[in-house]
Amino acid sequence: RTRTVFPHMTPAKLYLVTRADLEPGAQLAQTAHVALRFALDRPEEALAWQKGGEVVVVLAARDEIALRSLVFGAALAGCSPSVLYEPDMGPAPTAIALASSDVADRFVKRLPLAMSRE
Repeated sequence: RTRTVFPHMTPAKLYLVTRADLEPGAQLAQTAHVALRFALDRPEEALAWQKGGEVVVVLAARDEIALRSLVFGAALAGCSPSVLYEPDMGPAPTAIALASSDVADRFVKRLPLAMSRE
């Protein structure tokens, strides 16, 4: 049940991707921070997501290198994620947020759920 607010923006899902090499509490904090960053960076997309059902999918990249690769690949494909750099954790990205789209869906489809026991 997706309601269209902006015809060109219908993010049915918000993908939050953190790093599996972070402690579970840090993963949770980083995904909360990047969700807020997404809402501030892209208010129209955030509103479309909110009106479209507010589905959040929290995933995990293996480590810093895998997360950087995801950011780079998504940017090259025309999908610009919101990226969080936690000052307490050095200059490395700790989480990203992507609104669902055909491009974003392809980039995240093989990532496991964050903090899964698999």
